[in-house]
Amino acid sequence: MRISRLYIGILLLCGVGCGFISCGSQKQAVQKKHSVAKAKSKNAVKIPQLSYEQQRQFDYCFSEALRMRRLGEHSAAFEMYKHCLEIQPMDGRTLFDLASYYMSLNLKDKAEEYYKKAVECDPDNFWYKQILANLYEYDKSKYDEAIAVYEDLYKNFPQRNDVLFSLLSLYKKVNDVPNSIRILNEVEAIEGKSEELVMEKMLLLMKLGEKQKAIDEVKSLQDEYPNDSRYKVILAETYNSAGEPDKAYDLYREVLAEDGSNALARLSLANFYDAAGKDSLYEQQVDTILSLRSVESDAKVVLLRQIVIKNENATPDTAYVMSKFRKALENTNLDNAGIPMLAVDYMQMKNMQESEVKPIVNKILDIEPDNSLARLQLLSYAVQKGDYKEVAAICELGIEYDPDNLTFYMYGGLAYDQMKQHEKALAVLKQGVEHIDDSSDANIASDLYSILADVYHDKNMLKECFEAYDASLKYNSDNIGTLNNYAYYLSLQNQQLDKAEEMSYKTIKKEPESSTFLDTYAWVLFMKARYTEAKIYIDQAIKYGGDDSSGIIEHQGDIYYKCGETAKALQLWKKADSMGCDSKTLKKKIRLKKYIQ
Repeated sequence: MRISRLYIGILLLCGVGCGFISCGSQKQAVQKKHSVAKAKSKNAVKIPQLSYEQQRQFDYCFSEALRMRRLGEHSAAFEMYKHCLEIQPMDGRTLFDLASYYMSLNLKDKAEEYYKKAVECDPDNFWYKQILANLYEYDKSKYDEAIAVYEDLYKNFPQRNDVLFSLLSLYKKVNDVPNSIRILNEVEAIEGKSEELVMEKMLLLMKLGEKQKAIDEVKSLQDEYPNDSRYKVILAETYNSAGEPDKAYDLYREVLAEDGSNALARLSLANFYDAAGKDSLYEQQVDTILSLRSVESDAKVVLLRQIVIKNENATPDTAYVMSKFRKALENTNLDNAGIPMLAVDYMQMKNMQESEVKPIVNKILDIEPDNSLARLQLLSYAVQKGDYKEVAAICELGIEYDPDNLTFYMYGGLAYDQMKQHEKALAVLKQGVEHIDDSSDANIASDLYSILADVYHDKNMLKECFEAYDASLKYNSDNIGTLNNYAYYLSLQNQQLDKAEEMSYKTIKKEPESSTFLDTYAWVLFMKARYTEAKIYIDQAIKYGGDDSSGIIEHQGDIYYKCGETAKALQLWKKADSMGCDSKTLKKKIRLKKYIQ
């Protein structure tokens, strides 16, 4: 049966505990670790006393159950545990281990019953209660039961923070704010005051309407760290949330009087003005933050992101947003690419021109030359323009800074091939395939091998060409470019025509109106002497745009000739010749008025 994530998690916990719980030492270990001395719980049920012979039988059966479980013989172990229970029905260890098996069988109610019995037999056992509480915790209808078990656990193990945090999570889920605050106070008593705890308590107190207590919480943090201006800013924000804007403003002015470049204070003050509807003061604060070189770029990124969101939610004003980006870029010591990257994201969202975006992308690479996302953006521009020289240059640097990125090898090899620099293309592509591993993108790996195969074909290295196509299909059996080219080149060699037909047929099934794929399929059929079928598909190729290709028209003439339409074939050959077809046999066909292979 299928085991859910919850069940797996419980089984893992059980597996961790089994070696300890079953031998009776875990409880002692927990007690020793936390130095908590406890007498046996008064709530424990009375365990029937076994005779010497019964105890001997029980110990043997329990030992065998553990052994079988360790060996993975779970069915036998399960039956042995049940036999143990027949001898001693109130043994917590047996009940606990059987409960874990019921969980693995998705018998949740049965598992719960046995976990509860295990807790009743040994109510001081931490692990038994924790697993039971964990089981309740994953059932919304039993949050109260989970809380009760965790509260009981916390009484016995008051230093266990994990229990407290489980309680906090549950109280928050049931929206019990007072108890959530109580648990936070317990955590603070153990761990000491921290910003995270204080902030969480402050938010809960504000939710209760206890505004002064919320303010006092933040004040206590400021008192503990009087030299940390961050807590003054947090206190200012708390004052403002509590409806005391004047006190908030006074604190902002105090912080900025001490340090005018305090980014947190200025950002918070900008939000203060924005919330109050004081637009001119908000704009003044924004421009100040973006203009101060002393404000770190990360703080400006936070503000710029807020500006973008605010602008998009109102009446979008691209010129306004771009003016803020320019101000930030001109007045920031850029120690990372956060600002230009956000600017590029925004410009792309607004479909701005390459001429506007490209300088910002270059700025990213000036700061972070190993930023492959930025380099890939430049690559896309170069590919769209068909500027193969630029494509090759971009990919060369891409390979230098990110040698595991197959995209740079693929486009670099393609660019060199298009520039007829076949040796360079071959070197780059072969270098690329050496970087393919199990983590590589299968589609890119397939394309890389496919381009390598094309280059091998250009160099008349047919054995290597076909091996590379096979490798391409290994990574993506549906690579349509590989299927077409492989089929076509096999047909030109009059080799493996059945395989070529099968591959080519896949392409026309996927793209039935592709003149290129239809032409390849027609030519494979032609090479198999199935001329009538070939004529059907070559005519379709012409119908769907093949009339612009001199090569396809020449093929049409060849097929028509074999179908007995010599005059039409001669007409088509002459048309292909007039279009500049570079076939080595075309003029001879026209002169002799017959097909020549």
